Amino acid sequence: MSQWIESDAAIWSHYKTKTLCRLLKIKPVQAVGHLTSLWHFILENCWRDADMTKWGDDGIEDAARWEGKPGVFAAGARESGYLDGNVAHGWLERAGKLIKDRLYNERRKEETAETNNNAVIRRKANATVPDRTVPDRTVPDRTVPDQQTAGRKTSAMFGFDEFWKAYPRRENKQNAIKAWKKASPDGATVTLIHAAIAVQKKSKDWLGGYIPHPTTWINGRRWEDEQGCQTIDNGESAEATKRFLDAQEIF
Repeated sequence: MSQWIESDAAIWSHYKTKTLCRLLKIKPVQAVGHLTSLWHFILENCWRDADMTKWGDDGIEDAARWEGKPGVFAAGARESGYLDGNVAHGWLERAGKLIKDRLYNERRKEETAETNNNAVIRRKANATVPDRTVPDRTVPDRTVPDQQTAGRKTSAMFGFDEFWKAYPRRENKQNAIKAWKKASPDGATVTLIHAAIAVQKKSKDWLGGYIPHPTTWINGRRWEDEQGCQTIDNGESAEATKRFLDAQEIF
């Protein structure tokens, strides 16, 4: 699978990069190299939400190919703002297109598999119970649903069931359905919605219980929010991190 990550030219002079260089006592070319290595690791292992909690600081530094004092890079990345706790800051902006493409492809595969499975079931049913009658082609079959009407109903609700399962606050489903039909998201937007939920679940507000009502979230098109939200940082304050860094010998 091809791995790529968006890297803006401004990264070299960005204040977060300068802060990381100052904290780690390294040059910009080293800082960008470590960050790029870390982002590539995320693309391969936790691209949905960029949450590296299960790897811990040792895994984060190994992913970044950091060979200095243990714990220093992870602390510096948090202090500079490149990490929110164990989550890569602004991940949806950095890898949003790739996330949308991957989620869309997954959904396409699932839908294709379901369609093929239904076709097999129909073939088996037809083989088991053959129709011995010859239909009158001049009389419309009223038992067959209007395909155009059925198609409109399906498209209006496309993706809602998955949204409802993924969204952590499930209240007033009927109003949420009305809002969903009004928004009428297409396939690409549905994938973006799921990516946004995965990121926002890690935010301090959501982890603290301040989760918008689903109808409000849909009506406000909150999947379009900037996703660089702050997340819980494992109990380490910025000041404590700075004290830790100041006390270290980098090499």
